[in-house]
Amino acid sequence: MEKGYLNTPYKLFYLEDDKSTSYPPHYHGFHKIIIVLSGQLLYTIEGKQYEVKEGDTIIVQKNDVHHLSVYGTYEYKRIIIYMKESYIDAIDSGNATALSIFDQGSDVIKGKLDKDVLLQEIIQELIMTIQSDSDDMALWQRVLLPSLLVGIRRYKQNYFKEKILTKTVYDIRIQRAISFINKNLDEVLSVEIIANHVYLSKYHFMRLFKKETACSVHKYITNKRLGTAHDMILNGFSFKRAAIEAGFMDYSNFLKAFKQRYNQSPRSYFGQSGIF
Repeated sequence: MEKGYLNTPYKLFYLEDDKSTSYPPHYHGFHKIIIVLSGQLLYTIEGKQYEVKEGDTIIVQKNDVHHLSVYGTYEYKRIIIYMKESYIDAIDSGNATALSIFDQGSDVIKGKLDKDVLLQEIIQELIMTIQSDSDDMALWQRVLLPSLLVGIRRYKQNYFKEKILTKTVYDIRIQRAISFINKNLDEVLSVEIIANHVYLSKYHFMRLFKKETACSVHKYITNKRLGTAHDMILNGFSFKRAAIEAGFMDYSNFLKAFKQRYNQSPRSYFGQSGIF
């Protein structure tokens, strides 16, 4: 279910799809921004469905489960930016950090960047750097990207000040369940406990959760705990302590889930990253 790995501070992609398609639920251990250059799609993040089109910017916080469906006859063109938090911290000016892009969680900024001439020039220049293999273009990309992130941060701040409403479809009961899960990952979380919290029967809740998120309750909880443990280990926690703090009551369950997600043991995985 995890998709994409990031071995560098950031990575940019320019992609095009010329037909209707869909992508299954997945998440990343890093932040993601998608600048939609053309196309129409339904983008679901943590159970909230957004109608997205040309000019919109999709902000996906790390470990948030998301999936999408592209529809219509429009070609889906976009720039995708993967970023580690360490990269965002490194470009913090001390006054207005790009990290604040993610302060309000995942969201969609509607039709702003396509109306900014300067940002459109930066976007076109970035596309050129993505399509080039030259060292000069790689250097130019490193200069341009922070400017783009600051521009996105500015638009997101204005977006909330203006209280522009994004057309979003979601079930409030599932949003309450997701909030409850994320606040209580280190506690015992059974389907019955969560269903009772949102006043639904166990089986109705399970069906509704899968319908809204395209993910089972058990898989959602497990992957959220894995993401939390992953971050804790990066911050110096031992494997066992990270597993317990993240909500795995049995260390063997953590090892099994980790191997299923990363296809290797925690020691092998983090050893490759130079941590152990």
